[in-house]
Amino acid sequence: MRKPLKQYDIDDIVVLVGRIVRHFNGQVMMEFPHEEEGKVEWSVVNSVLARKFEEAAALRATELERWWAGIAASEAEKVAPKAYEYGSRDLLDIGHDMARILGVDWDDRQAAEAGTYFYVRGKLARWTAALERGEDVSMDTLADIGVYVRMAQRIRTHGGWPGSEEAL
Repeated sequence: MRKPLKQYDIDDIVVLVGRIVRHFNGQVMMEFPHEEEGKVEWSVVNSVLARKFEEAAALRATELERWWAGIAASEAEKVAPKAYEYGSRDLLDIGHDMARILGVDWDDRQAAEAGTYFYVRGKLARWTAALERGEDVSMDTLADIGVYVRMAQRIRTHGGWPGSEEAL
């Protein structure tokens, strides 16, 4: 007599996978240790394993989402007040200076995005130096890179960074 699929748990499966008894007509048949005469087809085992892996993946995804949301909340708490305090003048100045050097004409959004790129490039230089020394880059540097990337995303979607008229 077979158990309904939902009654098999991961312990059954772990024992089951190690106890292949025979092949029958091209289909693997397995024996459950707690069932003297019971057999279950490989398709049932496969279904149970697939469900268990999906459940484990969902738990990992949930953990990742919680971690990511925590990082985002922490960044927003720290960055938002500074964004309004510092404004966007430095991003615009750096970006427009880069445009002049490159001989191109950028609007304020493009200049602010280029200014952010300049910030990211500086942090990447720190990361490169750490790698050359055989060290890990600081978590602060990694956090800054993440913040700068989100700044660039905000500039792209809102036309500027808080402190510029377009972004308010």
